[in-house]
Amino acid sequence: MHPADATAVPSSPARHGTLAGEGGWLLVEALCSAMVLVIVVAAVLTSMDTAAISSGLSRARSTGATLAEQDQERLRSMRTVDLSNYSENRTVNLGGGPYSVTSVVRWLRDSNGEPLSCTNGSTQADYLLIGSTVSSGTMQGQSVHVESLLAPPVGSFGPTQGSFGVQVLDSAGAPVEDMDVTITGPDTAVLPTNELGCSIFGYIPPGSYTATVNHSGWVDAGGQTVVTKSGTVSGGNVNAVTVQYDEAASVGVTFDTVVGIGSPQPSTAKSITAANSGVPPSGARQFTASARAGSFNASNLFPFASAYAVYAGTCAAANPQTYDSNYFATAPGSVTTSPGWSYQTVVRVPAVNLLVTRGGLPFSAAHVVLTAIGTGCTEKITAYTNALGALFDPGMPFGVYSICVDDTLRSRTLAATVSNTSPGGTLPITVSIPTSGTTGSVCT
Repeated sequence: MHPADATAVPSSPARHGTLAGEGGWLLVEALCSAMVLVIVVAAVLTSMDTAAISSGLSRARSTGATLAEQDQERLRSMRTVDLSNYSENRTVNLGGGPYSVTSVVRWLRDSNGEPLSCTNGSTQADYLLIGSTVSSGTMQGQSVHVESLLAPPVGSFGPTQGSFGVQVLDSAGAPVEDMDVTITGPDTAVLPTNELGCSIFGYIPPGSYTATVNHSGWVDAGGQTVVTKSGTVSGGNVNAVTVQYDEAASVGVTFDTVVGIGSPQPSTAKSITAANSGVPPSGARQFTASARAGSFNASNLFPFASAYAVYAGTCAAANPQTYDSNYFATAPGSVTTSPGWSYQTVVRVPAVNLLVTRGGLPFSAAHVVLTAIGTGCTEKITAYTNALGALFDPGMPFGVYSICVDDTLRSRTLAATVSNTSPGGTLPITVSIPTSGTTGSVCT
């Protein structure tokens, strides 16, 4: 055929589109294959890491079990008199990391095989429960605990020896476990409490002992972290004492007052009281600053089930319930605490609406002394007047006051006391400093 007779066959657009589409799908398939490969590799690596972690944990637990058994053998080889009331914590470096080994020996009664309760009586313990606990960071929060029983040989202890029990209870009356108790006296020892909240110091010499509990962040009913109880040990008997102890709570306090018909405004106070009938010996704890402050922190409060009544001032006459028995049912200041929690409350300090004049005009910078009147009240509050002759900060604790004002030359004391017993403050009170006459003394 002649070239001129040849018919040109144009390329097909549809064919080009098909090839381009197939190229796109090939790219997608390649990406999908790569993603699948990445997922498979990640899964394999994760499995390997998990296996390695599991293997490491297993080795650590095996090492812990070995150390616990070795500690058991060490304890069983000791003399019975040395095992009584024994407690120790030591560190052993083995297998790539430090291990904490805790050894505790407790007494059990033969009658039921249960931990000893802290009760007075003539039945002493019969068996020693030897416990070994091993823990380590390589064990990821797990621990190994091994126990065994040991019967003391007859005659191991003298007939004149007795036992001293110390029971630690929380604010709800529940036992506190693993709280260290220290005793000092004819003998000295440290033991943690058991699941009944008891540390039983078995077969110790008779005499007077002091038991001490001291755990950071915990307090007794009086707000003390270091708590001591005294007891006497007599031969052949179990003598016991009880300590109530729990995590401390705290209450942050700010103050407000109302002047006239205005809205509540911030105020200050020099002291506060947190009252609860369970606080020994007076049913209240006081917190005092060197000067008036806008906030207080009532810390180390024992978390009683009943509420604290929190108010400004330090004497019973400053308690607003003295003037309104239902005050804390409707006003802030009643705080029920829980172990370890912090709270906030606002305490009202009613305004003493005092106006100081001299020569018929409001007098600024007058020196004012308010003395609280009432049983046990010793607080004196010093204040000054502003350009309007009123107190800069009129908020005062609830109570009855005698008031003296002076201009550094002459003074005037109100003839009658002022009752500041309403949350809304007092009625307006005007006192005039004389401008002539004998120079008076400055208010103190």
